[in-house]
Formats: sequence, C-alpha cells, structure tokens
Amino acid sequence: MLIKRNPKGHFKVRHIAAQKRDAVQVREFYTVSQLADLLQLTEMTIYRMVNRAELPCYAIGRVKRFRHRDIEEFLDSCRIPAATQAQPQIRLPRGAASKAGPARDHVHEPQPRDRRG
Repeated sequence: MLIKRNPKGHFKVRHIAAQKRDAVQVREFYTVSQLADLLQLTEMTIYRMVNRAELPCYAIGRVKRFRHRDIEEFLDSCRIPAATQAQPQIRLPRGAASKAGPARDHVHEPQPRDRRG
C-alpha cells in the first residue's frame, strides 16, 4: 500500500498491486506465466497452444520463451473483423431442416385434376 499526501493536505491511498496492473510493461521475451497473465489465459492453455503449434515460442531446454513480436502477429491472426461480428449467424438445431421439409421459395398452387369418367 502506498500513502501520499496531496497539496491540499489530504491523504491518498493507492495499492501497489493496482499500480502494477495499470503499468503494462512491454518486454522482448515473456515466460509462460507472464504470457498467461498478459493474455488472461491459464498456463496450461499456453502449453496446449504450444503443443498444437498454434503459438510460436523459443524452447531453451525445457524452458519456453515467447517473443513480443511473435505474440503480436499471433494476436493479429486471431482477430475477427467487426463487419463479420455484426452479421449474426442463425443456426438451426440438428435435424430441424429435415423435419420442416424442403425449403420453398414460392407458393405451391394445386394442379387441376384430370377427371375422366
């Protein structure tokens, strides 16, 4: 906890953890733990992404390191444009299309019957 007195004589209390959260430090390389915190993922998710070759890393023995530039490129490749998000996709439950029958674009008019007598 950090306590400061402002010019008016009032005390201002600020938590050190909040200061660390507010100041995002850009590093050249991140550890698994640092990257997990940065991306708000678990360390296990980071390891799984590395094993599936989704996330580039440097392996130094058993230690993994992630370059800032590689992470930026990875995040750019994951980005979904806003135009795509604006168009909602309607998904029917499985089998709903077959239960409803074939789709019809026009009104079906009954055909006259042939009456032979």
